[in-house]
Amino acid sequence: MIKKIVIVDTVGALDLVNDKFFENFPFVSEWHGHELKECADTIPHPHGGFACSQALLPLWETDDEIHVHFVRIFDSKAKSIPMAVARWSTDLIANIASESRSRTWVNCSWGTYIGSNIPSQSARADRWRTLIAARNATVMWAAGNSGDFKVDVDENLPSGMLTDCSHKIAAAYKNGDTARFSSDSTHAEPAATFWAVEVKGMNPVTGQWKSTTGTSFASPKATGLAAALDLGYEGFKVLAQSKSTTPAGFDGPLPHPKWGYGWLEYEYQNLIKDCPYTAPDVALNAVDEADPTGYFDFDEMPTEEIQKLVAP
Repeated sequence: MIKKIVIVDTVGALDLVNDKFFENFPFVSEWHGHELKECADTIPHPHGGFACSQALLPLWETDDEIHVHFVRIFDSKAKSIPMAVARWSTDLIANIASESRSRTWVNCSWGTYIGSNIPSQSARADRWRTLIAARNATVMWAAGNSGDFKVDVDENLPSGMLTDCSHKIAAAYKNGDTARFSSDSTHAEPAATFWAVEVKGMNPVTGQWKSTTGTSFASPKATGLAAALDLGYEGFKVLAQSKSTTPAGFDGPLPHPKWGYGWLEYEYQNLIKDCPYTAPDVALNAVDEADPTGYFDFDEMPTEEIQKLVAP
């Protein structure tokens, strides 16, 4: 089977991507780059390479044929290009996912912006909903970097409006403590949480590994994990429900507004622990699986912001 990994981010055309980047992932059969003329001949921001690294590592032992598609929606300074964030990107992804003998997993690190130039909030989500249903694509969204237990607008973004057919993914620190910047929502909860603070990603321009932080590096872990295990939307939800670790003693409702069904990093690490293509100094098993007490408990922060967020 052909597995297509689509990285909607800052990298497009391949001519400015360092050969070292391609060489580090020899299990990838084909590389494809897509961008509009506004980005032509401009150096890509490294963000997309960092995200792609997380998504590809779990696939290192697969017997399937791996095709990677970069879809560029940002310029060299990681600023959005209005034309690229709506019809062009969704139509392109629909075309990529149309091949009958393939399956497609899409990572959207920048969920806030995908389709943001379409006036109607629902229209943004409806275009993605049609794509997902028609092409059976599995889509993961970054939770956003506007958390800190403030009332967020996730419910008005595609990442929040599509949790019934795609997954929003949250970020945590190395010790399992949920990152305060990772968006929280009582109406658009994330599916799971992954380690995404000071993780290693490869710069696509220099071909060098670098530490990077953000929810943008949690969602591609979910993308790669789902692709490696052949999981679609429902399959990944079952995995999150059955394999996620929750804080010791927590007996509240799930999914949680901040961390979904829990910490799913171990499932990701199980697939990459022997991978020879990780960063030379990559750290794994950051949290003691037998004593997962590092979580920040949303319900124990009776601040005014949280009271507003959890109020009916």
